[in-house]
Amino acid sequence: ARDELLAAAAEAFGRGAADVPRKFEECGARLLPQLWPASKIAALQFSLGGGVELPHCGLHGESPPLPWSNNESEDAQSLGVVLVYEYVVQLQSGSGNDGEGSGSSAALPIETPVLATNLTR
Repeated sequence: ARDELLAAAAEAFGRGAADVPRKFEECGARLLPQLWPASKIAALQFSLGGGVELPHCGLHGESPPLPWSNNESEDAQSLGVVLVYEYVVQLQSGSGNDGEGSGSSAALPIETPVLATNLTR
């Protein structure tokens, strides 16, 4: 099971299988909106550096930047909507010889935030 997980991680991150496709049409139903705390949005935007934007809006469509302060608790006003690309790997767990069950499978979802430079129409 560990070898399978390592192979899935290498495929997703090393070979780019979890990367956002360049064309919108190639994304299919894998583009999903997610609610993120404004603090998480701000942290990712800060780590991206200048020139790269994480498109987002407030829960009710408010334009960025979202209201948030280190001293405030998170509430509905400090939630934002971010678009992510979901890549799911199906892992086969257990071969029947290791006591973990026979032939069961598990899904490993990987969600990559969509940046302003990712998609073209």
